[in-house]
Amino acid sequence: MDFDENKTFAELVIGEAIDNPTITLCRQTEPIEEYLLKHLDIDFSSFTPDKKELLKKNFIYTVCLVINDLKVIKSQIEEYNIEYKKLNSDKSNTAEYQRGKIKYFCTINKDAQIEIIDFLQTGLKEYLMENKFDALKREEEAEKSSKWFLDRRYKYAYLRDYYDMNFDYATCVRVSCLPGIKFEDRKRTENYYLDLKKTNHQEYKLKMHEVVDDKNIMDSVVTRVTQNFHLCKRKEIFENMSGFFSRKNYQSFLALGLLQIEGMFYDFCQIKFGDKENMGTLVEKVQKSFDGGNEYRHMRFYPYFSFDIPIMRNEIAHKGMIESANLDEAAYDLVLDLNSVSSMVKEESYDKFIVFLMIHEEMLKLNSDVPDSPEFKQEMNRKLICELMRNSVVANDYFWKVLKNPMDYEEELKFYAQADLPEGYIDLPRIVLAISALLRPEGFWGVLYNEVNEYVEKSEKIPEILFNFAKRLKNDYISELTDGAKDECVKLAKIIEQVDIGDDSV
Repeated sequence: MDFDENKTFAELVIGEAIDNPTITLCRQTEPIEEYLLKHLDIDFSSFTPDKKELLKKNFIYTVCLVINDLKVIKSQIEEYNIEYKKLNSDKSNTAEYQRGKIKYFCTINKDAQIEIIDFLQTGLKEYLMENKFDALKREEEAEKSSKWFLDRRYKYAYLRDYYDMNFDYATCVRVSCLPGIKFEDRKRTENYYLDLKKTNHQEYKLKMHEVVDDKNIMDSVVTRVTQNFHLCKRKEIFENMSGFFSRKNYQSFLALGLLQIEGMFYDFCQIKFGDKENMGTLVEKVQKSFDGGNEYRHMRFYPYFSFDIPIMRNEIAHKGMIESANLDEAAYDLVLDLNSVSSMVKEESYDKFIVFLMIHEEMLKLNSDVPDSPEFKQEMNRKLICELMRNSVVANDYFWKVLKNPMDYEEELKFYAQADLPEGYIDLPRIVLAISALLRPEGFWGVLYNEVNEYVEKSEKIPEILFNFAKRLKNDYISELTDGAKDECVKLAKIIEQVDIGDDSV
């Protein structure tokens, strides 16, 4: 072929295409759906065209969500860095806490970026395969349950509000434990107050005051403190605080109350770690209290108690009084803060007993005309094993410690003892001791061994929940049991080492 040196490359190509019409016929490219699925390492050999199309559509939709999330996170980090630089020369205590707050939010947003990139690299394939519906269509139809399902892709997606430094964490804390709100209505109630505060702060203030007064929140706090083993040492202080509040001595109320916020976080840490732990500053107490617990609660509550409350608490420490806030509003806010913290401490301290009460309630349903018969005792052991396994999902480590050695908690259990109970009723200490004692005889361990061995004899995989339960009890008790109970536990230990684990169905 002759080339005209005066023509550009593009002109030569166009001329060649005109001279050779076949060059304009494009080769058939690989279908984009299959190209996508191949790069996601998805075997699509049995997929229908509709399924391939759905996966492609959901991929595009998901990646658009991811891009938007990354944009928001990047914007927030940039904004927070600018705010941090503005505070560089400010040496005040307030600025120090504000810098700490900015560092915290920069850190969790950067962690979110890493988590999202990891999702794209390792989680996207499984995520797409699990979604059997048109995600964009469900969003357009505002189908809430689908949104919750889609938001599971990574933590930022379902907790995005709590990556925002400007979110109203204070209101979030104060409405979290309002009395009379059903569990399923809590989020709706929270959203109502968050929106009201944004649109009409005065109306929000009036509503909050009404709740505190009408529901006698301060009296409830005093009662909660008085009736809790770990908080009752503060009874006199809280009774005095209640008097200050009712007489509108708000300066005195704030001075005492802000210190008690820190005091109750000390109790929170003490419940978790015992007396030997060095609790540290208020910020350190808050961190330790929320660490290793409910992640949702941590992200909602930690910023307020770590970066906002310390500013007012330090004003009390340095000045002996509050000058930077409206005393009336600050006092009502503090009542709600005290309500939330005392509720959390009560929950942390009492949760270990809840499972005992649940098991006791179920065990009461067993009846027999011959309660001492071997048959009834065997039925009772099976029931106990079933209830322990069923509640193992919600039981915390404290529960298992109390179950094994209730006398380590003797002083605490005595605190909850009740006198003059109606006939047929027993109090919490007796319930705990009774259930704990049921795990010591040979009969219990014989039934547990038989439950596990039944799967071995059938050459079946043992359900994971039964395996984990049996292994935990074996580890906890094998060194403490004696005689026949010890023998049965040793037999259990031997077969646990041999079995295969199946799914969670029993």
